[in-house]
Amino acid sequence: MEIELPQIAAFLVSWLSMTAGIWALFERAETVITDSTKATISRWLLALSIDANDKMAKTFPLLMERLYGAKLVSLRSFAISTAISCFSVVICTSLWAALHPQEGFAFLMSDGWIIGIGALFFAALIVNALPDYISLIQSRLILRRLEKTNTSVATIGLVALDFALTTTIIVGTVALFGTILIDFSVQDTVKEIRAGFNLTTTPNETVSWGVFFYTTYTTSAWLWIYIVTGVGIRVLVRSSRILAVLQHSLDFKKKPVRALGFVSMIVVTLIYTTIACTFVL
Repeated sequence: MEIELPQIAAFLVSWLSMTAGIWALFERAETVITDSTKATISRWLLALSIDANDKMAKTFPLLMERLYGAKLVSLRSFAISTAISCFSVVICTSLWAALHPQEGFAFLMSDGWIIGIGALFFAALIVNALPDYISLIQSRLILRRLEKTNTSVATIGLVALDFALTTTIIVGTVALFGTILIDFSVQDTVKEIRAGFNLTTTPNETVSWGVFFYTTYTTSAWLWIYIVTGVGIRVLVRSSRILAVLQHSLDFKKKPVRALGFVSMIVVTLIYTTIACTFVL
């Protein structure tokens, strides 16, 4: 496959936007959480705690409350959710253009870059603002339940439930827009959903529904990264040599969330590298 400069640029924009977004979220979380929450995260990461109440997943709801506010429904949380959705559209659109350059750049360049990008943001406000906010609310409700769990099985079950409900919201959104507003048949709607999850288009559309699909997973994805990264660090620190390197490079005791963010960026970079080697290069 011949790789062109715009395709590489689109991939780099997606990767840089993703890593920058992760760093911004974790950095913001570091500044707003309490010292006791930081201590809990630090003890768990460094495997210094065997207390059942010191669970990694239990600290995430606290971060969400600090970022979005204590109320589930508020103008502040809706505004933040919408802003994150628009930012996520940039990530997904860039990745779509990198993986399927003929489709992606044809859409973006059809009426000029400015109009193309403006149309995407306008579509994101219409398609994503409300569904993504509903997804955020249901994720926060599940996270509150997560605070009361004391077993790994229950934690995995709740994370899986969050994924299932978020997917249901996505499918429901496409069904609503497809069958009611665009007058798609049920068969066409199913094709659109399949194409969207593959980040491709169908003859009925000029932009992949996947651009809007994957933004709805933003809150869930942050939770997955948070837990997976935390578990990974906890496993690594069992080696005294690796622990010494990590403690020298990252301040897990005083700034554990920032350290998590840095490691999360490495994890995401590895994922993007795998995608590049598999689908782009």
